[in-house]
Amino acid sequence: MSRIVQLRILGSFTALLFLAMVIHAAPLKPSIPTIHFTFSEASFNSILAQWQPAGVARFKWHFAIDFPAAIAWKQWFTKAPGEFVAEILLVEKVSRRAHDGVLSRER
Repeated sequence: MSRIVQLRILGSFTALLFLAMVIHAAPLKPSIPTIHFTFSEASFNSILAQWQPAGVARFKWHFAIDFPAAIAWKQWFTKAPGEFVAEILLVEKVSRRAHDGVLSRER
């Protein structure tokens, strides 16, 4: 299979993953990018309170789509030396914040 055919297939796969993530996260108000630009615990907690438990669960589930989309993008569409893609999932367990992350290294 030629490189261009591979890129078209993987590009379509990546686009479908991104579209699925957008559709899945659409009901969240405020939207997911809003939480990415919160720089205080109070702002972060305010958004989580607006989302309520069902919205927080939806936000956490979107990482099941987001991680593969980020990795697919890095592996097939960026070739800069030393470039990395990092994702992090923040969770709260018994009033303690923890994280679970994934890192895609350079091919």
